[in-house]
Amino acid sequence: MSKVTEEDIKKAAVDTVPNVAPLFWAFRVMVAVGMYLILFFGVQLRWLPSFGRGDVVGLGWWTTGFLTKSGLLALIMPAITLALFQMTLIRSLRT
Repeated sequence: MSKVTEEDIKKAAVDTVPNVAPLFWAFRVMVAVGMYLILFFGVQLRWLPSFGRGDVVGLGWWTTGFLTKSGLLALIMPAITLALFQMTLIRSLRT
């Protein structure tokens, strides 16, 4: 059994506190990027829808927007925004 020094205890206490600043700012950046994506691609260029989930199609008891062009276009901006947010989380874990 090894001896634990006071310095080891202080270092362990500091090492267990998570660094929340990247997560704090990553969320705010994610919201800003999402709003700019809507403004640029949805409002100005009119390439992607700026709201809604697109047309839906019924498959028996299940309705989905994944099988329509407008439904898939409505998924592009949220997917990019959430992927950027996840990339910042992965990046903060690797450092």
